[in-house]
Amino acid sequence: MQKILFSFLLFLLITGFHACLSEEAPAPDECGIETEVSFSADIVPLITTYCSEPAGAPLCHHSANNTTGKGSYDTYDGVVADIDLIDLRTIVDRNMPPDYSPGPTSMEDCEVALLQRWIEEGAADN
Repeated sequence: MQKILFSFLLFLLITGFHACLSEEAPAPDECGIETEVSFSADIVPLITTYCSEPAGAPLCHHSANNTTGKGSYDTYDGVVADIDLIDLRTIVDRNMPPDYSPGPTSMEDCEVALLQRWIEEGAADN
């Protein structure tokens, strides 16, 4: 009897742990994203809000705070130069924007899905 109870509890623990690890942003169609994502109309507002300049105060990825030019997201070229890092940190790891950001410190799930769709579509400058 103890073996069965132990096995059942172990099963619950493993499946519960797996569910925590596989938490993902909602699918783009669950967020009402039905058309091609536009860099200028959809992505620039996200970058501005969360990465470069919310309410006019330059953040980490604004050229005013970045003397090397790498990681400056106020241009399309700057964003696509770091597209793999943006994908990893914002979509996969979900740790951008960071907790210590002077601006907003988290993105809505559907905003992450929008960014993910844009990257999946080839990250076009449209």
